[in-house]
Amino acid sequence: MAEARVYLDYAATTPLDPRVAAAMEPFWFEQFGNPHSGSHVFGWEAEEAVIAARQQIAESIGVSPREIIFTSGATEANNLSLIGLARGLAEGAAGQSVILSSATEHPSVTEPIGFLQDQGFDPYPLTVTTEGEIDCDRLPSLSESVATIILAVMAVNSETGVVQPIAKIRQAVVDHYPWARVFLQVDAAQAMGRIAVTPLQWGADLVSLSAHKFYGPSGVGAVYIKAEIQGLIQPLSYGGGQEKSLRPGSLPVPLIVGMATAAAIAGMEGPTESLRIAALRQGLLAQLWEAGIVFKINGNGVPAIVNLQLPGMVARDLLAGLPNFALSLGSACHHAELTPSPVLLAMGLSPTEALSSFRLCLGRTTTAEDLNRLVQELVGILPRAV
Repeated sequence: MAEARVYLDYAATTPLDPRVAAAMEPFWFEQFGNPHSGSHVFGWEAEEAVIAARQQIAESIGVSPREIIFTSGATEANNLSLIGLARGLAEGAAGQSVILSSATEHPSVTEPIGFLQDQGFDPYPLTVTTEGEIDCDRLPSLSESVATIILAVMAVNSETGVVQPIAKIRQAVVDHYPWARVFLQVDAAQAMGRIAVTPLQWGADLVSLSAHKFYGPSGVGAVYIKAEIQGLIQPLSYGGGQEKSLRPGSLPVPLIVGMATAAAIAGMEGPTESLRIAALRQGLLAQLWEAGIVFKINGNGVPAIVNLQLPGMVARDLLAGLPNFALSLGSACHHAELTPSPVLLAMGLSPTEALSSFRLCLGRTTTAEDLNRLVQELVGILPRAV
């Protein structure tokens, strides 16, 4: 009989919560209208569901419903935020615009920034400490000809779980470049349910969310766009006029209802669940230590995400020897790459250390028994301390 599989990759995606599936079901089969059809009851019902969902998501992060724009996920939200804002600033001809971000950002941020660089925008790298936090004491030098700065910061790192002190970083940038207007873009895809998502406290202008990262459906996300800057954002696609023409196209009502339900559950249960997961993490590390396994933790962030370095091992080979465990070498967007993680290199790890590291992520269905099994299998294939 085959051994049961253990899922430890919740940063890549999460299983759909049954309560979310139940909330979505009527909108697949009964209330299946297009929310933009304003001449009949099917459209009205769908529109009401979208309005209620938008309200719920806005409440979950403390903003106005008119500041929530639905997308297909955080990748699209990040692209719309960065490229849309950069194009808007360029069109406004308000002076030179630059982008500040670190190498620890997700590819859905670093790659749009690379695209903007090819379009003539100037990116400036932010250094991070060995713990993965942006180093506010080492901000780059900028000319006073810079009129606007786009500051991109990931709230919770997808590979290490490191939580950035966003409000502190923003204030440091504002103080360091008093002559420039700063626009703060936050990728909060890994944050919902793990930390409080608070755009107003962060001082954020744009915040990206993705439903499948917090037990909602795949294929839907949202971006908070501060009301005062919505006129600056240039759309990436055209046609239809939905979502204030910033993201046109018929809205997927079942997915939006599911996202809102998942956000509500995350708000209610997230703090308690984080405590449970913290206890599981502590138990896992204690077991590794007691088993004599030599390891290091890369970064110390949210309890759910553990980036584990096993000196002397090649993580890719190690994972191949654990076929019943869903583990990861890093971001799901880098799954085919065999090069060292840019996130870990930016934190000061050598290529060899980075290649000996892997990520495991705990979630709602993770049990102590799952982690016991993992440690037992690791003991069988790893050299132990003498």
